[in-house]
Amino acid sequence: KSHEGVQHQLRETYVENGPLDAYYHSLLSQAEDDRLDADYELSPSFTAEKAEQWLHRAEDFVDTVEAMLLDATPDDDSAS
Repeated sequence: KSHEGVQHQLRETYVENGPLDAYYHSLLSQAEDDRLDADYELSPSFTAEKAEQWLHRAEDFVDTVEAMLLDATPDDDSAS
């Protein structure tokens, strides 16, 4: 139910026992740290350039997870 819980479950299910590279778990953790900084620091150091970098990282993360899930989905032909 928490961001930390999601990160733990991701690592346990997909990194330690599955196909997801540990880089993506680390990326998620870094993103959470930056989000907290941007939301709660009095003078956050979040620039437009950093936002652009995170946008590309997020797109890469989504593409990777989508591909992983598609690979894990059984083909309809194999069910017959």
